[in-house]
Amino acid sequence: MKIAIVNPYSAMPGESWAPYRSEYLARALEIAGHQTDILVSHLEHRRQFRRGKRDVSGRQTAYIVQKYGFISSYDNTGLSRAFFEFQYSLYFLFFYFLKNKILRRKLPDIVILAEPSPVSSTLVHLLLRIFRSKSLVVYDVLDLFPEGYWESKSTFIMKKHATRVLKKLRSVKLKRADGLVFCSVEYERSLKGDNKFQTIYIGSEKPPMVAPSEFAKAHPLLVGWLKKNQNPIILYCGTLGKGYGLDKFLQNYAASPSLNSKFRVVIAGSGPPKVEMQLNEITRNFSEKVMFCGPVRYEHLPQLFEISDFGLICYEVGSSVSMPLKFFDYVTHGLPMLNNSTGEAAKIIEDYNLGVNVPSGDWTLLDDQLVGFRREEANFDLLANSFRPNHMYRGYVSFLEELDQRKQDDKQ
Repeated sequence: MKIAIVNPYSAMPGESWAPYRSEYLARALEIAGHQTDILVSHLEHRRQFRRGKRDVSGRQTAYIVQKYGFISSYDNTGLSRAFFEFQYSLYFLFFYFLKNKILRRKLPDIVILAEPSPVSSTLVHLLLRIFRSKSLVVYDVLDLFPEGYWESKSTFIMKKHATRVLKKLRSVKLKRADGLVFCSVEYERSLKGDNKFQTIYIGSEKPPMVAPSEFAKAHPLLVGWLKKNQNPIILYCGTLGKGYGLDKFLQNYAASPSLNSKFRVVIAGSGPPKVEMQLNEITRNFSEKVMFCGPVRYEHLPQLFEISDFGLICYEVGSSVSMPLKFFDYVTHGLPMLNNSTGEAAKIIEDYNLGVNVPSGDWTLLDDQLVGFRREEANFDLLANSFRPNHMYRGYVSFLEELDQRKQDDKQ
């Protein structure tokens, strides 16, 4: 079986602080003996640098980088993102689908479209049907759109018309898919309809811990800063940029003596250069209490989590994110969470006593919320085993194999 993963925002190995969903899936597909093509755009999503030629393909996995891209950056929530996806869709059509068709190469049995990518997923799905492709179409629903952003930040006209159109478009696409995969039970309940579906969490795995001397050599400023006082550390580890609510947290932190006198903050991650410059400015003003250490290599994550007391999950109020990537990383490393998201992750945090929820997003209330929290009562081990990628993604592969088998049976 040949699979094509079509996601303009997919990361290549080594670009993110941890393996991306497409990498976990490709790994499981390769173990099962299947071939995978992962089509990535010419721009890396988080920092938006242009990708060069880099061979990271495996025996059965090929990363195909978009060669021709004229957009050098895009706003995560603006029209430039739509043009970016449009360009990516044309590349899929001419330099992947039609090229393989003309050269009589094997076309994918299943095309997995990441959702939300409203322009590229719609166009690729449409193009496959126009050219009467026999490939099955599966949507991998990783977030909700236009919920969260459009409904909370748009003008009245946008709320009334654009939101309705985008929701209707999503409904039509998902109904006409051959299968659906959700990264959250909450999304499944909202969108599954009558289609064949499976829920597969994104998951996380814990890399082997490197020697403390290697970590100190890679992060000398952080190690030196840690020695200045012994206050508990709140760690934010993940993507930086619009929608994550980190600026609101830092504003509350700076304005609340009950927070900044008791806790220190470490920010590890990457994002657009403008955001990183702003964080550098904040850390200069709060140099004793806030440290921005930039991206941290995957093999150094265990040390970073070990020196921290809490993991921060923050989003703008109204965000539709249900199961953040950070949630899985924190669970895997046994790090209690301070969370203001209101989706499925919040319920798990409450049910398993994994930390404290602050649904209002008013972090000045955190000190009161922490009263009564007992870290020793948290049940991390059970959940960490449930979120292991090598276990979960076997289920993803089985679901794809079942869809393909049904297609073969229908032919007979």
